[in-house]
Amino acid sequence: MIQSKAIITVLSLNLLSASLLPSGAYGFDRVGLRVGIDTEADVDVIGYEIFGVADTAWSWDFSNDYELLFEFEGVAAVLNGEGTTGGLLKIAPQLRLDSDVFPVELVVSSGPSYLTEEKFGDLDLGGAFQFTSSIGLDWQIKENWTLGYRYQHTSNAGIYDVNDGLNLHSVSLDCRF
Repeated sequence: MIQSKAIITVLSLNLLSASLLPSGAYGFDRVGLRVGIDTEADVDVIGYEIFGVADTAWSWDFSNDYELLFEFEGVAAVLNGEGTTGGLLKIAPQLRLDSDVFPVELVVSSGPSYLTEEKFGDLDLGGAFQFTSSIGLDWQIKENWTLGYRYQHTSNAGIYDVNDGLNLHSVSLDCRF
């Protein structure tokens, strides 16, 4: 029962957050591809993601050179490893620290995700409902192109009896519109 309440609460908070997007901002402002490998477990898992980021009207200026942006990221991924292939879906709020001084941005994201497969060999994620959090850097290599790195952690936060967790080191390439 507690698991169901936790799932409903998190999904409701995300839907509420998504409803705060301004009118006309429902399309993605950037899209990209991300590939990640699990280097910390005894199993080999590779993640292939397609993602989109939607800007919101919310931002905070720290000075003339730094701005904190509030965004939403949607992800559809394939996880492959140890003879198992599964899908992952995620929508989550994201904070991006943008700088006019450096071509590098700090990005932090955390939110619920859904897995179609929960076991990859000896790696047992415990259940379909997960939380995926990441921190990384995006480097603007051309005017509309960004190369990125993410450290991404996916686990169920203890809502299932088993909670091995999956840690991916990912690189990405995205195009901004």
